[in-house]
Formats: sequence, C-alpha cells, structure tokens
Amino acid sequence: MPKLLRLAIRGTSSSQEARQIASCLAKAHREALGEAIATLIEAGLIEEALTLGAQWTDNLKRSDLERLLWAVPEALKDHPAYAYLAGRLARQSGHLALATELLQKAQVYEPLKAASWFELGLVWLRAQMPGKAKKAWEEALRLSPGFSLLRGKAAHNLAGHYLSEGVFSTAEQYAEEAAKTFQVLAYPELEAESLHIRALSLHSQGRLTEAEQNYQKAMRILAELGRPRSLLFNNLAELYILRGELDEARKALDTGYQFATGDPRAMGYLKVNHAWLCLLSGAIEEGENILRSMSTGGSEEEELKNERTLVRARLARYRGDREEALTLLGDLPPSLARTMELTLLKEADPRSLEEEASKQGSLLELTASLLLQGRIEEAYPFLERENFGVLFLDPDLADHLLPLSSWDERLRRFFRIYIYGLGTFRITFAGRRYDLGSFPTRKAAALLVLLSLTREGFPSASLEEKLWPEVDNPKGNLATAVYHINRTFGTRVVEVRKGIVFLRYPASVDLLTLDSATDLPSLSKPILPELKDILPDEVLLFEAKRQKRFETLSRKEAARVASYLESLLSQEPFALEERMRLIALYEELGQKHIAELHRKRLDQLLKR
Repeated sequence: MPKLLRLAIRGTSSSQEARQIASCLAKAHREALGEAIATLIEAGLIEEALTLGAQWTDNLKRSDLERLLWAVPEALKDHPAYAYLAGRLARQSGHLALATELLQKAQVYEPLKAASWFELGLVWLRAQMPGKAKKAWEEALRLSPGFSLLRGKAAHNLAGHYLSEGVFSTAEQYAEEAAKTFQVLAYPELEAESLHIRALSLHSQGRLTEAEQNYQKAMRILAELGRPRSLLFNNLAELYILRGELDEARKALDTGYQFATGDPRAMGYLKVNHAWLCLLSGAIEEGENILRSMSTGGSEEEELKNERTLVRARLARYRGDREEALTLLGDLPPSLARTMELTLLKEADPRSLEEEASKQGSLLELTASLLLQGRIEEAYPFLERENFGVLFLDPDLADHLLPLSSWDERLRRFFRIYIYGLGTFRITFAGRRYDLGSFPTRKAAALLVLLSLTREGFPSASLEEKLWPEVDNPKGNLATAVYHINRTFGTRVVEVRKGIVFLRYPASVDLLTLDSATDLPSLSKPILPELKDILPDEVLLFEAKRQKRFETLSRKEAARVASYLESLLSQEPFALEERMRLIALYEELGQKHIAELHRKRLDQLLKR
C-alpha cells in the first residue's frame, strides 16, 4: 500500500481493516514490516503487533523494534513474544545476562522455541562460550521447519563454528544445507556467505576443485548484487597458490586489492598471501618488504598474526635460516600447517604429519607426508586430482623428489619451470631461485627462454643460426649451452632428440600472460632487459603485446590506469614512455587541459 494512502486512512479504519493492511504490508516486501507494525500499533492491536514482529523478526529494523517495545503496555510484558523481542534487543545492546533471562522465558511458547534457541546461541557466542552456542544452534536447527530462514541461519552458524574448530567435513555439510535453504528462499547474499564457508571447508581439506567451484559461484552472486568481497578473491588466490597456478593467483590478488580499500582485515590477508606468492616466485626481498609494511599493532587479529608469522617462517626456511624458522614456529599455536613446516625442517616425523592430516581430512598435508616417506604411488591419486603444485615449489620437499623425476615422467609433470622476463630476469624451479648470474653464459639463459615459449621445441639448426650465427662451431656451442642449463638445475631439463631441442619439464613464462595481465606495476617493467640484444625479435613482439594490453586496460579501467601512471610519474618523472601513455589516455578521456600540462612537462624533460 502506498504510504500516502495508508496515512490518509489512519484513524478511520476498523481493527479488521488494520489487520488486513498490516498483513498485506508484511507479505508485500521485507522492508514494509515496520509500516505493518505501525499500522497495528495505531489501531491498538499491540499483541498482534508483537506476534507479527516475532514472526518476521529477521525483517525488523532496530528502530521499528524499539518503537514496538515502547508501545507495549505493562499488562503485555509477560507475553512470550515481548520476552523474545526484548531479549533480541538486549542481545543487540550487549546486555547479555538480561538477554539470556528474557529468551529463556520466551522458550515456553512453542512457536518461538526454535527462534529463542537461535538467539541464545548468539548471546553465548558473544559471551565467549562457543560450546554452549553450538548446542543452542543445534537445538534451533532440530526444532525449525525445513527450508525456513531460521533453519538456514542455524545451519550457517554451525558451519562457521565447525570451520573455526577445524572439523571441516562437518562444516561443509552444514554450509551446504544453509546455501540450499537460502537459495530456495531467495536470500542471495546469505547464500553467497554460506557458499564461502563451504568453499573454505573444502579448501582446508585440500579438495581444491570443489572449493574453486563454490568460490566462483559465491563471487558471481555477489557481483550480480554489486557487492564484491575482497576476502573471496584472497581465498581464491591462496587456492591457486596451492595448485601452483601463480599467474592466476596474481590476478586474484590484484582484483582483491581493488576492493579492499577501507577494509584493513582484508588488506592484511591479501598482503600475507602476496608475500607468499613473492616467495614462490623467487622475489624473496619483495615478500619480506610486504610483511614489514604490515601494521603489527594490538588491533591485529590473532589468526592474521599467526598467518603472517607462518609465512615469515617459510621465508626463513627458503633462505636456509633454520634457526629463525624454528624460532618463529615456536611462537605459533599447534596446527597442521605448523606441523608440516616442522616436518620439512626435519623436526617432526612425516608419519606424525600423516596421522594428523588423516584425522583432519586434509589432503595437502597428507600428500606431502606420503611424498616425504617415498610413498609416491599412494600420493599420485591426490596429485592428479587436485594438482598440489605448491609442494613442488618447496626446496626441502623437492630435494627428495627431483632426482626421481629424471626417470619418472608422471612426476616431471608436477615440477614446473617459472621464467620471469618482466623486470629483472629470474627463474624458479624446484623451490630454488636462479638469475642471469646462475648461468655461465647469457646465451644459455636465452636458449632456456626460447625453449619455454613453445611446447614443440626448436630444430637445433634454427637455434644454432639464431644464437650463434657467426661462430665456426654452432653445433658445439648449442651442446655446451644445453650442458650448462642441465648442470645449473641439477637434472636433465633440456634434451636433444632427432634434431629437436625441447624442455623435459613444463614451463610458465610471465610474458605469455601479457594478453590478460591486470597488474599495472608488472606491466610497466622492462621486458628481458638483460637479454634484449640476444633476443631482439622476441622483445619487440612482447613490447607490442604489452602496449596493446595497456590500451585495452586504458579503455576499460581508465581511472585506475591514470591513477597508477600519475603515482608512478610522481616517483619517476623521467619515465618518458609512461608519461606519453598518460597523455594519450587523458586525450582519449577528453581531459585536454591535463594532457597539455603533461605534454609541457615532457618537453621540459626532453630539453634537459
């Protein structure tokens, strides 16, 4: 009913008409419940207003709840609906003892028993009694009808409880029930939250394929609502890290940062995973700088603090600083992740890790323990199903497995060579970092880059002509370069067969992802600067791809690109190529005045 019409008939309608109006409003839309209750109060139907408020309590705004309770006469304050609603308000206001007393009174009324148990669970959770809260929600779930909002919320809260307790399989089951209930009742945001918890439960079990499906579904729902969640992108980035899909992880983190403004908690978790990604990418110094930049004040939540300490311990272990790693791990509470770190440091038995992982149903740590024990055949089904690529980026685990990969083709598929041609040239393989200085000659490094750009390999004759066009024995130079690469990595990475030179291990090259890159700082780095004289054609090809990608992003995300370029030029005024990009961008946006200012500044710099 339009508000103006409702106001016009106030005072003239009978009690029966007021009931009809209130019923229509309550059923019409969730936002109209306050108007429905106001109609009943004005008609003097206070008891019916209480009953309606208790029935649709989840749609009742706090202001409407307060107005309703103020209107209740003394004679009705023993009514179960009043006790329930007043208990709910007391809980919201932090008066936990009063809330408990009122909600327990409301339980005598059968229709409010399930709702009262649910509210008591919230009270006890706030009072830091999670065990009692769990029992209350279990009772609410048992008493609530199927596919009701109350049942969905009870299942959702139980999923969150079991997730925090590390009972991941139970958390997954409750979250699945909650998500289905919210889907049926058309509460998409609550459905997305339950899908998120289910994804986290699957993620924690190492069931990464199913977890990704739930993350993606939750993100689609929130995108349709215009409410993206940076923590979802952070969790998805961590999942990609566990699979060894570092390019996908970088994209997810970049998107997460865009939505994390004003959310220090989300920003903290994004930085922790960003530091871990840097570690796995061989950019250890960058990872350490990210962790140092994080605020470590008293407001930092314990879980985030522990995650940061765990990544610092990994950084120390990768650097070979055993003592620092052990000191940091000593500051952490017992957990499966901590046990795995201690196992990799040979401070714990892999069989203990296996037992603990089996109890918790955690496939990642179970797989790691099997690999450490040499039980590779048992580990293969988990590896092939979930592709735990992060295990093969760990130097201590790789030491056990890399020698075996030389003759085991199945194992080789999990060891990936990561080549970074944007900025300072570096390579990571089997948990070790290599730079240009790791190779006896630059042409050996250039040969590795060329081989990584194709799966089919190169004819040896074309490589000899490309890399050694003016020497007397190009065939010998090629054989020497192959020998140098294999000696550097400690295993036969490159092979020559029937005149074809190819990589025996899979490779990922950041240059091949330029077409879909979203990280603006990475896009601004020079391409193969140390090898551009040896690989000029490849450098020109990727420069053209980068320029095209910048143009695409400038059209789609003009404000973000302009903001980034302005920030970059404030620190590096002589970045002439970036200034020309910014001028072109402002002209496309129709901001001629700003473009002209930058053009004058460019002229000044060129005259120096």
